[in-house]
Amino acid sequence: MYSIEIKNLRYQKPTKEWQVKVDRSSVLGNPFYLKSEYERGIVCENYKRYFYKKIYDGDSAFVNEIERLKTLLLQYGKLELYCWCYPKMCHAQTIKEYLERHYTTKGLL
Repeated sequence: MYSIEIKNLRYQKPTKEWQVKVDRSSVLGNPFYLKSEYERGIVCENYKRYFYKKIYDGDSAFVNEIERLKTLLLQYGKLELYCWCYPKMCHAQTIKEYLERHYTTKGLL
Protein backbone atom coordinates (compact mmCIF):
# COMPACT_ATOMS: atom_id res chain seq x y z
CA MET A 1 0.00 0.00 0.00
CA TYR A 2 1.31 3.42 -0.97
CA SER A 3 0.36 6.64 0.77
CA ILE A 4 0.77 10.31 -0.07
CA GLU A 5 0.11 12.94 2.58
CA ILE A 6 0.29 16.71 2.58
CA LYS A 7 1.81 18.41 5.63
CA ASN A 8 2.14 22.01 6.79
CA LEU A 9 5.65 23.47 7.04
CA ARG A 10 4.59 25.66 9.98
CA TYR A 11 4.21 22.62 12.20
CA GLN A 12 6.75 20.16 10.89
CA LYS A 13 9.90 20.30 8.77
CA PRO A 14 10.89 17.57 6.32
CA THR A 15 13.82 15.54 7.63
CA LYS A 16 13.45 12.23 5.80
CA GLU A 17 14.07 11.56 2.13
CA TRP A 18 10.37 10.84 1.47
CA GLN A 19 9.41 14.21 3.00
CA VAL A 20 9.60 16.83 0.23
CA LYS A 21 9.06 20.59 0.23
CA VAL A 22 6.79 21.70 -2.61
CA ASP A 23 6.51 25.35 -1.56
CA ARG A 24 7.54 28.29 -3.75
CA SER A 25 11.23 27.50 -3.19
CA SER A 26 10.83 24.21 -5.07
CA VAL A 27 10.51 23.38 -8.77
CA LEU A 28 6.89 22.37 -8.14
CA GLY A 29 6.04 25.53 -6.20
CA ASN A 30 2.99 27.63 -7.03
CA PRO A 31 4.02 30.78 -8.94
CA PHE A 32 0.55 32.35 -8.47
CA TYR A 33 0.18 34.60 -5.44
CA LEU A 34 -2.83 34.85 -3.18
CA LYS A 35 -3.89 38.46 -2.56
CA SER A 36 -6.87 37.53 -0.41
CA GLU A 37 -8.37 34.33 0.94
CA TYR A 38 -11.23 34.74 -1.54
CA GLU A 39 -8.80 34.02 -4.38
CA ARG A 40 -7.56 30.66 -3.02
CA GLY A 41 -9.71 28.57 -5.39
CA ILE A 42 -8.66 30.62 -8.41
CA VAL A 43 -4.97 30.46 -7.48
CA CYS A 44 -5.17 26.68 -7.03
CA GLU A 45 -7.02 26.27 -10.32
CA ASN A 46 -4.42 28.41 -12.08
CA TYR A 47 -1.72 26.16 -10.62
CA LYS A 48 -3.51 23.06 -11.87
CA ARG A 49 -3.50 24.41 -15.43
CA TYR A 50 0.14 25.48 -15.04
CA PHE A 51 1.08 22.04 -13.64
CA TYR A 52 -0.43 20.09 -16.54
CA LYS A 53 0.99 22.52 -19.11
CA LYS A 54 4.49 22.03 -17.67
CA ILE A 55 4.09 18.27 -17.97
CA TYR A 56 2.54 18.47 -21.45
CA ASP A 57 5.32 20.81 -22.64
CA GLY A 58 7.93 18.42 -21.24
CA ASP A 59 9.59 20.95 -18.93
CA SER A 60 12.58 18.82 -17.95
CA ALA A 61 13.12 20.19 -14.43
CA PHE A 62 9.42 19.87 -13.65
CA VAL A 63 9.03 16.36 -15.11
CA ASN A 64 12.25 15.20 -13.43
CA GLU A 65 10.94 16.33 -10.06
CA ILE A 66 7.65 14.46 -10.59
CA GLU A 67 9.69 11.36 -11.52
CA ARG A 68 11.79 11.81 -8.39
CA LEU A 69 8.64 11.91 -6.27
CA LYS A 70 7.38 8.76 -7.96
CA THR A 71 10.70 7.04 -7.27
CA LEU A 72 10.59 8.04 -3.60
CA LEU A 73 7.04 6.74 -3.33
CA LEU A 74 8.04 3.43 -4.87
CA GLN A 75 11.14 3.15 -2.70
CA TYR A 76 9.59 4.06 0.66
CA GLY A 77 5.91 3.26 0.09
CA LYS A 78 5.01 6.73 1.28
CA LEU A 79 5.49 10.34 0.36
CA GLU A 80 4.88 13.51 2.34
CA LEU A 81 4.50 16.81 0.49
CA TYR A 82 5.20 19.96 2.53
CA CYS A 83 3.70 23.39 1.87
CA TRP A 84 2.69 26.40 3.98
CA CYS A 85 -1.06 26.56 3.40
CA TYR A 86 -2.32 23.02 3.95
CA PRO A 87 -4.93 22.02 5.31
CA LYS A 88 -6.45 24.94 3.43
CA MET A 89 -6.89 24.35 -0.30
CA CYS A 90 -3.35 23.97 -1.61
CA HIS A 91 -1.47 23.41 -4.87
CA ALA A 92 0.10 20.31 -3.28
CA GLN A 93 -3.30 18.65 -3.72
CA THR A 94 -2.80 18.83 -7.49
CA ILE A 95 0.58 17.12 -7.17
CA LYS A 96 -0.87 14.43 -4.91
CA GLU A 97 -3.85 13.82 -7.20
CA TYR A 98 -1.58 13.56 -10.24
CA LEU A 99 0.68 11.01 -8.57
CA GLU A 100 -2.26 8.97 -7.34
CA ARG A 101 -4.08 9.07 -10.67
CA HIS A 102 -1.14 8.46 -12.97
CA TYR A 103 0.76 5.95 -10.96
CA THR A 104 -1.52 4.09 -8.57
CA THR A 105 -4.57 3.69 -10.82
CA LYS A 106 -2.56 2.59 -13.84
CA GLY A 107 -0.97 -0.27 -11.94
CA LEU A 108 2.46 1.31 -11.85
CA LEU A 109 2.50 1.28 -8.06
